[in-house]
Amino acid sequence: MTMLKWYDKKGKNSDVVLSSRIRLARNTTEYPFSTKISADEGKNLVDRVFECISDSEYADGFELKRMNGIGDNQRQLLYEQQEINRYMAGRKDGAAALSHDGSLSIMVNSEDHIRIQTMISGMDMEACLKSANLYDDFLEEHFNYAFSEKYGYHTTYPTNVGTGMRAAYRLHLPVLANTKKLQLLANELGRFGVRMSACFGEGMNGMGDIYQFSNQRTLGQSEEDIIHNLDSVVQQIVRQERSLRKDYLESGRIRAEDEAYKSYGVLKYSRCLNLKNAMVLLSEIRLGLCLGTIRFKDAEDFSAYSMMLAIQPRTLQYNNGKEKAMSVEEIDVLRAKYIREHLPELDE
Repeated sequence: MTMLKWYDKKGKNSDVVLSSRIRLARNTTEYPFSTKISADEGKNLVDRVFECISDSEYADGFELKRMNGIGDNQRQLLYEQQEINRYMAGRKDGAAALSHDGSLSIMVNSEDHIRIQTMISGMDMEACLKSANLYDDFLEEHFNYAFSEKYGYHTTYPTNVGTGMRAAYRLHLPVLANTKKLQLLANELGRFGVRMSACFGEGMNGMGDIYQFSNQRTLGQSEEDIIHNLDSVVQQIVRQERSLRKDYLESGRIRAEDEAYKSYGVLKYSRCLNLKNAMVLLSEIRLGLCLGTIRFKDAEDFSAYSMMLAIQPRTLQYNNGKEKAMSVEEIDVLRAKYIREHLPELDE
């Protein structure tokens, strides 16, 4: 039986909030920073971290992966599934301890010596931080963290100095994204120390209407202050999106239903789908499911966001056993086939 991934589950405010993520950046006093660390030192650090985990009560909860021991497709898949970052995906001397459900990763030899990342479905940053701190405390028993009373945790990037923590929410904002308010919102967020970015694509024109909101700085703030500030901002955005969704539905239910059903028809019967079009259509489907303008049989087992992650290029290739590079058209055909096979039947 396949274990459910963290994003297959529903959490608080999951109609708008897709995920909560905490990332802790840590460096040790025993090795040069990642930009200066030698190959032998890097390997020694990986060996020590993996040995600590293997000899602990957490051993059965992780898969230990060295980037030089897996192919490029699998590294890119792990990046597309958010289990490692882009830097790690391109660094063969790095490694990661990954939980089976994808909710926790401990990256070694990334931009920092150790990066602990936890993810939870929905809006629950406190639970995310609690999980991250558990493993942070465990590793601190085995390594001397670079830390000072004045500056906090020493990190590769100055913007991470302090708590070394990045908190981030992913939000699905299909209605807000179709108004001019989104760009205005992005311009205003800097005043509150919050950064907004598209999760898929560049700038404000992200695919699938999914956006990330994260803290911009860590120095001079406690972890609790960072989370409280980010929560306050995100809660306001959630209220805005819900209000706009209500207005959208009240202004024309037939139109809203038509959009959802047309998107379903294209997804269910296409033979070739590029990523952008598929993400746009799945965004419409997700909105329709949240508003009740479209219904599926066995809807509890379906997650549009899970499908968005599953149709990313390297994920499709790896999960279909395609190690050799595929053409764009071949991937588009594979994407359409996957969606046809996994999109539930309508409940009419």
